[in-house]
Amino acid sequence: MNPPRFDQLRALVAFADSGSCKGAAQIVARSEAAVSVQLRKLEDDLGRALFAKIGRRLMLTEFGASVVSDARRILTICEDIRIRATQAEVPACLRIGAPDDYLTLVQDLLAMIRETFPATRLELNCLPSQQLRPLLLAGKLDLALLSCADEHEPGLFIRRADVVWAMAGQAAIDRADPLPLALFPDGCIMRKRALEALDRIGRRYEIAYTSSNIEALRGIVAQGLAVAPFVDMDLPAGFRTQTAELPALNDITVMLQFAPGAAADWQAALSAAMARKPLVQGRAEAAR
Repeated sequence: MNPPRFDQLRALVAFADSGSCKGAAQIVARSEAAVSVQLRKLEDDLGRALFAKIGRRLMLTEFGASVVSDARRILTICEDIRIRATQAEVPACLRIGAPDDYLTLVQDLLAMIRETFPATRLELNCLPSQQLRPLLLAGKLDLALLSCADEHEPGLFIRRADVVWAMAGQAAIDRADPLPLALFPDGCIMRKRALEALDRIGRRYEIAYTSSNIEALRGIVAQGLAVAPFVDMDLPAGFRTQTAELPALNDITVMLQFAPGAAADWQAALSAAMARKPLVQGRAEAAR
């Protein structure tokens, strides 16, 4: 006895589903004659009758029906193998970087990764963008949300974010001379933009406070001790923004970047998921 071939089993299941060789031919996209030959050959290989003619109709025998049941299981297993083979390789762990003031963006990103790769373990590292970049380049992170000067940097564009001067609601600190500033450490795009804008108009300033922690900077500003450049939608209640005393600041771009050499298949799968459902839809979170 010769073992049944895949195309024979497929034709048999198609016959069972359609009730005729003509219908089976349409399902498997073969000619009716070719399907008839496959089914006769399957009977010959098994050495048992699969069909019986009742009147003018060709019907499955009891043995034929049992073979159909087994064939369905075999075809299902083969389809599962095909699907797994064409899917992106699922990473065991993804190391993600993001500044600690990207709360909404991070939540959306983690949810999307979990939906795309349910079995993947996620590690989140919260650091300023200027500290995340070297980790990403060194392969110590797999992907990171970063603040960039424009959209021409590599990666996936997430959103543009307006940067404004933030200060305590009732304070007149924007008129102080020199202007006290609370800034992220050197290398931060918003720090660079703020200092360049003040230098352009000749406004005197002093860097009174420096911190990598967004909550520390917010606390300093809330006490009326300094002015800081923040993204406008990231401001706590009670802050005011942008006065005639201070120059306008350019916006920044939030990008999702991948480590060099990261597996292309999971990158493509995640990029496709983000194309179907953008990471941010009308919501904004801080960027630095």
